Amino acid sequence: MKKTILAAALLSPAVVLADTDLSLQTVTATRLPEQVINDSQFITISRAAIELSNAHSLSELLSLEAGIQFTRNGGHLNTTNLYINGLDNKRILVLVNGERVGSGTSGAADLQLIAPSQVERIEIIRGARGALYGADAQAGVINIITRKDSNGSQVELSAGSDSSRGLSFRTNKTVGDTRVYAALQHDRSVGFDVKDDAETDNDGYERYGLSTGVSHRVDSHQNVKLDYQRNQGTSEYDGNSSSDNTTDFVNQALSAGYLYNDNGLSINASAGRAEDNNWSYKGSESRGSDSLFGTTKNTLNLIGSYELNEHHMLILGGDYLAVDVSESATDYDQKNDNTSGVLTGYRYHRDAFALELGARHDDNNRFGEFSSFNTVASVTAANGGVLSAGHATAYRTPTFNDLYYPGFGNDELVPERSRTWSASYVQPYSSGSVQLNAQRAIFNNQIAYDSSWVARNIGKSSVKAISLTWQQDWTSTLSSKISQDWTDAKNDETGDRLRRISPRSSKGVLYYCSEGFTAQAEALYFEGSPKTDGGERLPSYSLLNLSLNYQVTEAATVGVRVDNLSDREYQTISNYFAPGREWMANVRYDF
Repeated sequence: MKKTILAAALLSPAVVLADTDLSLQTVTATRLPEQVINDSQFITISRAAIELSNAHSLSELLSLEAGIQFTRNGGHLNTTNLYINGLDNKRILVLVNGERVGSGTSGAADLQLIAPSQVERIEIIRGARGALYGADAQAGVINIITRKDSNGSQVELSAGSDSSRGLSFRTNKTVGDTRVYAALQHDRSVGFDVKDDAETDNDGYERYGLSTGVSHRVDSHQNVKLDYQRNQGTSEYDGNSSSDNTTDFVNQALSAGYLYNDNGLSINASAGRAEDNNWSYKGSESRGSDSLFGTTKNTLNLIGSYELNEHHMLILGGDYLAVDVSESATDYDQKNDNTSGVLTGYRYHRDAFALELGARHDDNNRFGEFSSFNTVASVTAANGGVLSAGHATAYRTPTFNDLYYPGFGNDELVPERSRTWSASYVQPYSSGSVQLNAQRAIFNNQIAYDSSWVARNIGKSSVKAISLTWQQDWTSTLSSKISQDWTDAKNDETGDRLRRISPRSSKGVLYYCSEGFTAQAEALYFEGSPKTDGGERLPSYSLLNLSLNYQVTEAATVGVRVDNLSDREYQTISNYFAPGREWMANVRYDF
């Protein structure tokens, strides 16, 4: 384990999302292999960082980043809600290998179902990207790239508290201009009792994962690829209904892509299909079709850019998204949704100044036409400091549950629209950097649920977020990252703070990387969030976590992670206990 590689992977303040190898290009930030304008909005979590942390879940891994927090209904595979700058996962577009995933009924993607062992890296955009991606990208975009880049093979065994067990295997083979990869994963846990109610039981889970694909370099300018990712299993929970306590899930995403890049012309074409299925039922019984929530998403995308000269670039593209929930047991009044969109953009870069403009027009079969735009500019000072500012609009249509679910759906809902202003300043210096980000998002007709859990439109609401991050290399082996977040999310009509969003959080991570040994210590504090809009707050809480890795041989590494070292009792959602002290040990062997 080389400390120079780890330091670069973990602590570099600048994020470049395009790899020099065309077959490995990732295009989350721009949907094209182009340099980003405001890289303070972008985060990449590398495979090295994932292995250093030994994280149990993607949510815990992401929550170490500034501006990100999560809530969870208990254990690692229970329902999880992620927030970016105070905006929840219904407003975050989630991609797996560039393909849209998530439920059309709930409107959210189940990030907790993807095991960290299957992930090569995670690319995050903090901020609205509606002009690029269309609906659901009001808070940002998260792209999860599966284990396709690492050469060779690896097997990993893990065991821990609550009788947790895990096994994963991945391999990657290159023959000529063709690369083939595959990764398999299985883990299970008896869990713990997640809810303070009359039913005393452990809520465990079992999960299987598969990632596989192939990419082929046609020539020095063209690349084609095919990716497939699947997760399935069972998760136990304590819900509000005495009739159901178990969820079975089967989620999968298939995508095919073509990338061309030569002489200033870039073209990215892709097609994909994603399925999100889950069944809720009493664990003593068998699941049936009458308990299915099922979503199928089909996509087509084509986007291209052309460099007029070294300073000017034009972007043009279009896409199509079709969502079908007809397999669901719930009798929704409408069961299909489709949106076609066209987009255009302009980029300018000269010396210390950079500018990006984008506009998009969408046509939705249920709600009509929408227009979105974004603009961002950055200036680099002589001392290396970078000042950036942007403005963007975005929208989100109501989910099928929002509109039609019996008991709390409201078919009079209208789409919500948002307008976001952002600004940042990054000051690098010889041994680190300081970064300040600020964002203000204003919503018209934001969709929320009242105290009776009936969907409604809030006439006007706003979310303000500020984060300050300091990264420092103290020595060649010791580094740290400290961040402070402030979030003010409220209903502007009533003045009530929106539920479940912590108004203040503090995060500190200390990294130690020497030859053959690494350590990561995490200290986190979250101020209590409102249980309901404007309601009583949950108690504040703090956590201490520790991860250690030791390289036994050139090929073998052992690791251990302990979460909640002080065994603090806390809740991120009212009446649902979070895990107490947990530990997980693992052995990785590369060959």
